[in-house]
Amino acid sequence: MSSESNPNLQNMRPSEAARRLDRIVEADPANLAGLHRYSKTGQLDTSFNRHIYVLLVIIPLLSAISGFFYLIAYVDGKFNGTPDQELDNIIQANLRSIVR
Repeated sequence: MSSESNPNLQNMRPSEAARRLDRIVEADPANLAGLHRYSKTGQLDTSFNRHIYVLLVIIPLLSAISGFFYLIAYVDGKFNGTPDQELDNIIQANLRSIVR
């Protein structure tokens, strides 16, 4: 869901975003509480579930962004050439001028 389709996301304060994440973690849609992750004190570690839910969002988002930039670089290389191609063209032009 993009921020253009939901104008409420553009005006959301960080505290509201944190509350929404807390509600998702408390609802536990992936049933991570069943993993029974305990801290060193023997208490159930709720921060573990929060980290897992953050990673479920952050990793795919960063992967999509990196894929988008890779696509831009690939298309730019096809249209304008890569630095290796430019260097090869300069070397070929210098060799032609030396041979003549």
